[in-house]
Amino acid sequence: MFRDRRSSFFAGAAAVLFLGQAAALAQIAPARSIEELKAETQARADRNAYPLTGLKPADVRAALSNIATLDRDEWAAAWSAVAATYEASARTAEAAGRIKEAQEDYLQAWRLYSFARWPTPNSPGKQRAYEKALAAFEGFARHLDPPPEVVRISFDMPGTGQAPLRGDVDSERMFARALDHVATRPEIDPRRVVVQGGSWSGYWAAKLGILERDRLRAVVVQGGPIHHYFQPEWQTKALGTREYLFDLFPARASVYGAGSLEEFLAFGPRMSLKDQGLIDRASAPMLLVNGDKDTQVPIADLDLMLHSGSPKEAWVNPGGGHMGRSSEWPDGKIFEKIVAPWIVRQIGVGE
Repeated sequence: MFRDRRSSFFAGAAAVLFLGQAAALAQIAPARSIEELKAETQARADRNAYPLTGLKPADVRAALSNIATLDRDEWAAAWSAVAATYEASARTAEAAGRIKEAQEDYLQAWRLYSFARWPTPNSPGKQRAYEKALAAFEGFARHLDPPPEVVRISFDMPGTGQAPLRGDVDSERMFARALDHVATRPEIDPRRVVVQGGSWSGYWAAKLGILERDRLRAVVVQGGPIHHYFQPEWQTKALGTREYLFDLFPARASVYGAGSLEEFLAFGPRMSLKDQGLIDRASAPMLLVNGDKDTQVPIADLDLMLHSGSPKEAWVNPGGGHMGRSSEWPDGKIFEKIVAPWIVRQIGVGE
């Protein structure tokens, strides 16, 4: 259900303890064994769950059959081999004029190459998979109607992909440049620009909702970190979660460009919207979404944002994990039933 900032639906903030550096090291969960990882990966594919949404269980089974260790390049090679079959099929179909078939194969190649580099391209093989994923998506996109126009704005999230910036305290200036470009497009109504961010990108959505509120009609922050997430007390616990499939610390550290746990824990508090003096400022209309049982981003961050600054709305899944997802509320359903209708109401379709 939706509630505004005057609603009180949390019993209280979670208590946390600072356990010290030695305990922090102990709290990072040991990596899943290769057999554990393969079993969990297949299980998520079978139920179409993140981060394997859209992948075919048979393709997942084929890739996993060629993985025997936790080596990152071995992982990338196995998934890339399956992706390459779709890529080749797409090119054949494209040459024969079977465009719909080509698009479907390019899209599947993109999904597989993307998972080959998941969660971050931190090995040569994963970097090659990332580059192939971009090429496969370009193959899919060139047959869209209307055809896309490529605008070269470094628009990956800071600290990921092709972004030129790490996740420093002012990296939102990248997104501000994207908004500058949107304002020049005659086919876009500048009064109806919405920003949606999920997980880490929800942080940037929340920040833009404050700093760029005059240029935004609305903002969706789904599972985004705000303040508590960045504290060592939370990270020492959250780095042990099994909700994330694997390589959580390398993925998080890459956002900051941190080379060690100590550096990572020291950098995080700088990102807090509370400590930056932003959280009590007015924002664009904002929808906050998450699950009460999220083990990656504390639900306390949603609560803090909800009860600060401008009135806001929230949707919380009491049984949901990160992003609010659960077996009854998968990603697609949350978007279709909650996020999309809210955005439509905000932009005033038909006005």
